[in-house]
Amino acid sequence: MASQKEKEKHIKSKLNDFDGWFNEINTIRDDRGAAILAAAYLDAYLEEILIAFIIDDEKCKEKLFGSAGVMSTFETRAHIAYGLGLISNNEKEDCVIIAKIRNKFAHQLHNRSFKDDDIKSVCNNLRTLKRSNSKGKEEKLAIGEREKFMFSISIMALEIRERIKNIEHRNKQPEKNRDL
Repeated sequence: MASQKEKEKHIKSKLNDFDGWFNEINTIRDDRGAAILAAAYLDAYLEEILIAFIIDDEKCKEKLFGSAGVMSTFETRAHIAYGLGLISNNEKEDCVIIAKIRNKFAHQLHNRSFKDDDIKSVCNNLRTLKRSNSKGKEEKLAIGEREKFMFSISIMALEIRERIKNIEHRNKQPEKNRDL
């Protein structure tokens, strides 16, 4: 079984290859595969920003991020990252929406598509791509739901990647023998 440090190193190498990931996603014709892979990529960025923020203690990281850890799910990571001020409320809300969409693809066996009404409806709630015009009215983008989903993830992943580079650990090492 790989150590937490080995897993972190593997994740970092994959996250640094944004172009490779983006190209891979665009070669996947199947909506299900693309949705699951894209959501996993954003989830890995959330894990990485949280790991960058916490103290450098392998046992702590394993308890937090391991398979039974309190930060083992995508949606939980989004809420915690928001609570720590690492992502915005809009990014947190989009992560929750992306997790819902991913789950729709992952947990239903047949014929899921970004063209399905329930998935289209949820995609239309993504905030990352919503922009207002000069009069304060929201402009609708003339792109499909799959593109909204993928572009939202791409934008958030790039923004989180930049934040990871700038995070300073509050406590690189846990305090030893601290009397309370």
